[in-house]
Amino acid sequence: MGTLTVTNSGLFSSFNWSDGSTTPTMEIFGPGLYSVTVTDIAGCNAVEYIDVLDLTSFGITGTETPNSSCGAPNGIIDITVSPADSYTYAWSNGASSEDLVNISGGSYTVTVTNQNMCTNTLVFGILDTGPSIQLDQTSTNATCGQSNGSINLIVSPAGSYTYAWSNGATSEDISNLAAGTYNVTVTGSSGCTATTSATIINDNTSFTITGITTDNTSCLTPNGSISLTITPSGSFSWSNGASLEDINNLASGSYSVNRSHLVVCIYCG
Repeated sequence: MGTLTVTNSGLFSSFNWSDGSTTPTMEIFGPGLYSVTVTDIAGCNAVEYIDVLDLTSFGITGTETPNSSCGAPNGIIDITVSPADSYTYAWSNGASSEDLVNISGGSYTVTVTNQNMCTNTLVFGILDTGPSIQLDQTSTNATCGQSNGSINLIVSPAGSYTYAWSNGATSEDISNLAAGTYNVTVTGSSGCTATTSATIINDNTSFTITGITTDNTSCLTPNGSISLTITPSGSFSWSNGASLEDINNLASGSYSVNRSHLVVCIYCG
């Protein structure tokens, strides 16, 4: 609510406002275009138009720039308030500037206040569009309690990365591993990170071993032999240094193979 008043009203003999009022002052109850026709004592007329603006309401628009960095945020919210006036700004992150720069992804609310203490509020959403790191891995289990497992890490997309494994390793792939779970954090040049884990198990594959012996019948030129059958097949390590599955030309004695502790006795004939 307000008023419009004709100045120097004593110079005029009559007043005719657009709402029908005939006094020097007219009450107004909202924005709009108003007019007044005044007549002086000589009978001359003049018309004045007054455009009353609505200073209690205003609009907020804005543009959003996503955050494309996982290190130093670079998101932006650029707002425009109309009509032009003097405004104050209160953002949900504590900022009091008109626009926000260098922000991370998330929701941001601004409350704008004009000189008449009228307020308007708008919510903005900033997306995180930093490069996503994809991790995959293949592993080789440890065997028989040994530290011979390994993890081959596969990182995409191609780029420059650093690696932090839970066992202290900083290489992409790790080897000579005992049974256990290993975690890794991969960090890209943009500051984006990804984590994954792999479990190495202890593989104690069971096998069977049998042997057929042929006694040594010569005390001059040994001719004893051992013929093995192992399921599944594997490597061989004999107590006499041989590495073949079957061994020949043996003197009498005891021979052990691998970890089976199979003892075969051959006697001199």
